[in-house]
Formats: sequence, C-alpha cells, structure tokens
Amino acid sequence: MDPKKKAKPVGIAFIVLFIIVGLVLMYMGNDAVVLAVRQKEGILTAEQVKMSFDVVRLGERAACPRGGAGGR
Repeated sequence: MDPKKKAKPVGIAFIVLFIIVGLVLMYMGNDAVVLAVRQKEGILTAEQVKMSFDVVRLGERAACPRGGAGGR
C-alpha cells in the first residue's frame, strides 16, 4: 500500500480521536480553560502582593508616632 494512502486514514483517525477526547474533557470540566481558571484563582499577582505590603506598611506608620516600625 502506498504510504500516502495509508497515512490519510491514520491522520483522520487521530483528528477524530482528538476531537472526541476534547469533547469528553470539556464535558467533565477538565479542559485547559477550566484548569487554568482553577489554578489562577490560587495564585497571587505581583500587584496583589504589593498592595498587601503597602497596607501593612501604612498600618505600621499610623501606629508608630515616629513614622515607621521600630523607630525607623
């Protein structure tokens, strides 16, 4: 059998398999988009961390009459 003729049905089978597996993963909620959203919810961005430290530093300045923590 000619390699091109043999490769065509195998290629089509892989494409159909990928489509079916993708649909099953989407149906079960395990596709890439859902997993990325779940993972992103637990990750703090640099801006969120910076804002948290700024709030803590502002709180320390307000509590210490010399303008900083530990007399700085």
